[in-house]
Amino acid sequence: MNLFKAQENRIRCGQCNTEFDLNKNMESCPWCGFSRGSISKERSVNLPDQPKLDKYLSYSTLPKDLKTRPGKVVVDEESKIWGSSLMFNDIFAPKFLMRITANLLKKQNAEYISVNDLISVSRDVIKGNGFSKLKGFPNDVEDDNSLGRLVYHFLKTAVNMGLFEARSKSNGEKVWSEKWENILITITNEGLEFARLPNSVFDEGKKEQVLTSEERKWLINYFRRIDNTNYREYSTLREVYEFLSRGKCSYEDLCKWFRSQKRFVEYVKGKSKMTTNTFLGKQLENYSQSFASSKISLLRELGVIKNKRNDYTVLGAL
Repeated sequence: MNLFKAQENRIRCGQCNTEFDLNKNMESCPWCGFSRGSISKERSVNLPDQPKLDKYLSYSTLPKDLKTRPGKVVVDEESKIWGSSLMFNDIFAPKFLMRITANLLKKQNAEYISVNDLISVSRDVIKGNGFSKLKGFPNDVEDDNSLGRLVYHFLKTAVNMGLFEARSKSNGEKVWSEKWENILITITNEGLEFARLPNSVFDEGKKEQVLTSEERKWLINYFRRIDNTNYREYSTLREVYEFLSRGKCSYEDLCKWFRSQKRFVEYVKGKSKMTTNTFLGKQLENYSQSFASSKISLLRELGVIKNKRNDYTVLGAL
């Protein structure tokens, strides 16, 4: 089974916020009917041309004298139950954005930069360094939907974790409904601290996306810390780890475990506007696969589970 196939083809509806498989629903959201064309129009990136030098903006070094503030963890209905979004399956992409953000803040001598500037420069850096081959990075940096996943699945989740801070230029409450040029972003104390830690891919040129021991220790401690604010990332990863520690567990076994959890069933029911048993059963299956894939992927990057598809061997404690 291709463990990440379902994730790579799923997007979030721009109207009802539902996750769905783009390959199976090419024209519109299957729940509210919001069209793909409307999504592309609504989420128009409008990226300005960038000087060629921007593709060489440093992602491996950070400014020493950057002023930052403590981060604030944003807890919503989903994170109270599961932690990060079901589409959040990678730490390397947000870490990359942290480093680009820090360098842009220094370059612009500003407290905040626009998301439009961040993604525009990140696009050139990703393209110039071949990072599209990495998990979590846009497969096509010229595609709005691919760039949108980087923003709404990874950057937004890292904001909620307290690693970035985001606000709108108009001071509106619905920050993420704004156009990208109207969303301001900055890195927090915690984000900068994590960004400074050495990374095997960005600093050593390795291909395997497994965090260094320093990154792993820092991130696990941070997940434990935000767990106390009801952002349940550590709790969920711990449950998945304990389940896999029983031995001889398959991917489908983990999906069944998710579907057996009452809070998971209630969560999916709350997301669905259709309540027929057939439809609900299909949604439970789809969501369980996405959550299982996401959490397994994070455990692989943390070095807790072997970094090999279809192999769920536990390598260390969480």
